[in-house]
Amino acid sequence: MNEHQLVKIKDRIREKAGINVEGEIGPASPRKSLLFWFDNFNRGNGPVFSIRPSGLKRHIILLEFGPYAADCIEHIKTRSTQESYAIAYAFVDQLAEQFDVKLNDNPIKSNWQIDTFFNIEIRVLILNKMTLNVSVIQLN
Repeated sequence: MNEHQLVKIKDRIREKAGINVEGEIGPASPRKSLLFWFDNFNRGNGPVFSIRPSGLKRHIILLEFGPYAADCIEHIKTRSTQESYAIAYAFVDQLAEQFDVKLNDNPIKSNWQIDTFFNIEIRVLILNKMTLNVSVIQLN
C-alpha cells in the first residue's frame, strides 16, 4: 500500500458513499492497516474507521471514536432522532446478516446508544479479491 493507492481509495469512498474522508496508512509493517475519518474532523476528535488484515483470509473493519471525541459524541447523543437511530439499527442489523459484527466487543443487542467507548467491529472473510470488492459496494 502506498500514498497513491490511499488517494484512490479516498476517491472511491467519495464516489460510492458521497462523503469526503481523510486517511492514512497505519503502522509500518508488512500487513498495514488503513485509517479513515471524516474530513471535517481530525483523527482524534471524531469517528475513525480502520481496516486491517487478520489471519490469512479476514479483514477487520472497526468504527470507534477518537480520544478527544467527547463533543462529537455529545452532539450525537443530544441531536439524534429516533429515526436516525432506527436507520443505524437497520444498517447494523443488515451488516450482521452477512458478517460477524460485534458492538463494544459483544454480540449486537437492540437499542444500543452512542457513548464514549462505543465501537463496532466487523470481521469480513475474504475468499478472493472479488469478495471484498462486492462487499464494499454492497455496504454503500
